[in-house]
Amino acid sequence: MASVIKPNIVTDDLVFCVDKDDPKCDFYGTAKDRAQNITTSSSSSTSQTYATGSVSSFMNDYSEITAMLWVTKTSTSTGYAEQPLNKWQTSGNALGGASLLLYHFGNYNSNGDDGEFAFYFGLGGDTWTGTSRTTLVVGDSAFLCLQYTASTGSQFWRDGEKVHASRQNTGKGNGGTDSNRNFGIFTGPASNNSYVSKVMIYDKDVDDDVIIHNYNVTKSRFDH
Repeated sequence: MASVIKPNIVTDDLVFCVDKDDPKCDFYGTAKDRAQNITTSSSSSTSQTYATGSVSSFMNDYSEITAMLWVTKTSTSTGYAEQPLNKWQTSGNALGGASLLLYHFGNYNSNGDDGEFAFYFGLGGDTWTGTSRTTLVVGDSAFLCLQYTASTGSQFWRDGEKVHASRQNTGKGNGGTDSNRNFGIFTGPASNNSYVSKVMIYDKDVDDDVIIHNYNVTKSRFDH
């Protein structure tokens, strides 16, 4: 197994790791260049924001990426959606060049979508795509993961298992080609309907066993 740090997550190709309840696991850079204190451009009891320049090397114009996170749903919503993890494109919350977003849908106009989660990302030009969805009810925590390679497409995971059997969005190009907005993470439930406890981003489309391993070594904290 590749290099690890507490609590034994794989650190080979790990470029970003933050944990709202365990700052000792905060990690930025490579395994050889670890920082215990990641600089944020803004911080509050409910969110953390990281300057685009701090994450652009792996979240802008990427050909490969893997993002894993623990998210908890805290309440219902009648709004369209919120994005507890988000890095939009340069101008507006628009299509095309956005880097990576986790959507949490609400019961908008009674559409029955409350608690549905999916990853969305821009693949250049006006191409805007997403994964399949998975549903959480209030009180649920889930380990969600996106794998992506430009040539082979995306794979969505929940709790160490693939949400769909085969890759989607194949051959659509690099992600985040025009993403100069800051990187935001909802880390507290106040004013939000979900929050993210732990984020791990790799600059590679990691092997499946890395995802399964990271789920297994972190799941007990979330009563899985």
